[in-house]
Amino acid sequence: MAEVLRAISRTIPQKDSLVVFMDGDILLTPNTLNRSIPYFHDPQLGALTVNNRAIVDGGPVTREWYDLRYAQRHMLMCSMALSERVLVLTGRYSVIRGDLATDRSFIEQIEADYVDHWRFGRLQFLSGDDKSTWYWLLRRGWKMLYLPDVEVHGFEKLPEPRRFVASSTSLMRRWYGNMLRTNGRAIALGPRPMGLFIWWCIVDQRLSVWTGLIGPTVAILLTIFIRPSFLLFYVFWVMMTRLTASLILGAQRGRMSFYWPVLLYYGQVVGALIKGYVSFRRNQQSWTRQGITAGHASAPSGRNWPHRVSLILHCGGLAAFVYGALLLLQILPAPLDRSAMASMSFETESGLNDDWWIAPIIRRSGRGASIELANDTLHIGQITLDAIAFTGTAAFVGQGRDSVVDMSASSAPSPEEPGGEVVRQYCEHGTQSCRIALGDNSVVTVINATLISAPSTVDQLP
Repeated sequence: MAEVLRAISRTIPQKDSLVVFMDGDILLTPNTLNRSIPYFHDPQLGALTVNNRAIVDGGPVTREWYDLRYAQRHMLMCSMALSERVLVLTGRYSVIRGDLATDRSFIEQIEADYVDHWRFGRLQFLSGDDKSTWYWLLRRGWKMLYLPDVEVHGFEKLPEPRRFVASSTSLMRRWYGNMLRTNGRAIALGPRPMGLFIWWCIVDQRLSVWTGLIGPTVAILLTIFIRPSFLLFYVFWVMMTRLTASLILGAQRGRMSFYWPVLLYYGQVVGALIKGYVSFRRNQQSWTRQGITAGHASAPSGRNWPHRVSLILHCGGLAAFVYGALLLLQILPAPLDRSAMASMSFETESGLNDDWWIAPIIRRSGRGASIELANDTLHIGQITLDAIAFTGTAAFVGQGRDSVVDMSASSAPSPEEPGGEVVRQYCEHGTQSCRIALGDNSVVTVINATLISAPSTVDQLP
């Protein structure tokens, strides 16, 4: 491609000349070129690209997968073009100003494009010339347009037609790899040369590595830790939302298939997983049909330090993501909870303290909740009582004869306080800590930081 552009530049093309970038397996529709040229009367327009449709050699799933991807691309590009920028100048058919395409720096960028990575060093691009041309124009502030009513048809075939999952994931690895390798340097340009909307869309490409996994991750965690019925609700929600999205895509595409909702969810979840994989392995590149690869582990087992570091960072990122989801769902207590931090410096007379875990539970339990105790001793202090007063009412329910509530002496209610007469039979206000033994199904209810003890069952609690 660089050699062809150098040959064109030696002819010294006129300033208003245009260069068409087009794959060899493209079928042009009538008047494609004639309908593309007039837009370049705008002197600020650097390039444009057009709508694509696929002529697919493969089964129904393969055909619908390609058509769905082109439908998603069409809607996205229509939105982007309103800001006079796009996210890619596709190699299937794009038109670029001749003086820009023959610029020396433009040719050099296509011929030897690279990015510098903090861990892998300099990464030379194997493919993705459409991202290289796009970045060169974006960096210099040129307008880019998308023509939705001008179509070209590309001939598509999976690398391994009988292995849909393997072929689709290998293609997504190449596409998303090129996207993420260019993404960082585009974000670094800032909104000035492209506008805030397109810049934020580029940032969103980085965020989509994780946002696509939020739904299934939350559904799995709620199913495991809260209630199994959440999984059924999530399946129903996925079916409804993806069907709605498919209907919207079908309305602007002119056709719709009932394969689309499943393929849409497949592309979103599997695509997010692949983006996450590639994010930590930017050095791994492949050009599927040409059989060109780079950056893969040299040993069959992958036992070299770049592979190991990538694996460690990837696992760490996934662990942090799951941990954040656990905190968001309040399945795990927040490590920086105010009551938990304050209780770190507090000890009862026995030298032990359970405030670090019991206070956040009380705060989350809400009014009228009950907390079941194991056959153990629970040591609580003023921090927990403050948490109880904050929620209004909470109850400690003993589940065995060895369940004990051990309170700080300064926290125990005096006989003059409401409920003190009842509590006095269990503990005496003074210098000693207050220990209340709970038998089977007995209850200690704390109301506004005052202990009231009475035999009861969980069902009889107010």
